[in-house]
Amino acid sequence: MNVQLRPGDVDDTLTGGYIFVDVDTAALLDGVNVAALGLMAGVTWQLGVAAVTDWLTALLAVAATVLLFRFKINSAWLVLAGGVIGLAVGWVGLGGRTETETDCHGFLEFVAYGWRRSGGAQRQ
Repeated sequence: MNVQLRPGDVDDTLTGGYIFVDVDTAALLDGVNVAALGLMAGVTWQLGVAAVTDWLTALLAVAATVLLFRFKINSAWLVLAGGVIGLAVGWVGLGGRTETETDCHGFLEFVAYGWRRSGGAQRQ
């Protein structure tokens, strides 16, 4: 059995902070980590393209990215600030979206489409 020593996440006084990992298992875990990172990057890109729809969302995306990576602001504060800014701009009327775009009509259509595609109407 080929075993190598790697630094562990937990400081274990018995092993000095190291854990033993099988080399084959380590290669498998490295592949799984890379695949997971690629999947997260792809989903992040798709969400960004779907979310940035006008000048306000583009400005918020750029500002949040700069604040997150340059000043290390907690992402919870960025979500809260984005929500407050979105509400304020919608209240003032500068958002550029119509009422039909801001209600849940699109989401309900998506749910109904998925229900029809899955054959849910025939299973009743």
